[in-house]
Amino acid sequence: GGRMKRVILITPDQRPELESITGAVPLALAIYLGKPLIDHVLDGLIEIGVTDVLLLVSDRPSEVRAYVGDGGAWGLQIRISPESSELTSSEAALRHSSFGYDSILTLESLPQAPNVPIISSVHSWHESRATLLPLLAAKQIGAREISPGIWLGLKARVHDSAILRAPCWIGPSGMVGQEAVVGPHGYVESDSVIDAHATVENSTVGSRTYLGSMTHLGDSIAAGPVLVNWKNGSQARLTD
Repeated sequence: GGRMKRVILITPDQRPELESITGAVPLALAIYLGKPLIDHVLDGLIEIGVTDVLLLVSDRPSEVRAYVGDGGAWGLQIRISPESSELTSSEAALRHSSFGYDSILTLESLPQAPNVPIISSVHSWHESRATLLPLLAAKQIGAREISPGIWLGLKARVHDSAILRAPCWIGPSGMVGQEAVVGPHGYVESDSVIDAHATVENSTVGSRTYLGSMTHLGDSIAAGPVLVNWKNGSQARLTD
């Protein structure tokens, strides 16, 4: 009945496979479809009636604390417990039994789509977006679906001659230049620029990334200067 829903949320350490594309920030704070991953998780917890969260953080807890604060922005009560390493669920259950939790969750997937893995591989970091895009974009302030499956974040700008193919996401303040092509399965995160005649196909462009004119991005994730092919894991660097 009236029992508060209390959740222990285990945030991940860096995942070696994802580190080159998310390592500048803790994985929990990496931008995923317009917002830090943890932001989407907390939104999802609210939706399932959670009120109290004990956040276990092993990777840069001070940065995570600076972002989530006491949870007030989400209408949650959040306490942060810095940990020396990422705990398993059973370790967390033992160490934090006094919290009186109802359930223990991780950031492997979101409460909005529990069967869709997000951080298990470079492939899932990209692939999961097709399912999660309509669920997460619809909830974002200023985001709009300009045609089926094509979403623009707040202040995203797309040249009239650019071609967007669903599923497609252009994040907040993203820019797509003339005759550039984004999609299908093209996801451009916040503050990134896709220059004229560039193409983003079956690929994700991380936040604050510049993709030069004529560049073709296929089956890859670009983040800053790093390029990872999500099919075979090979890495390269974007040239300016």
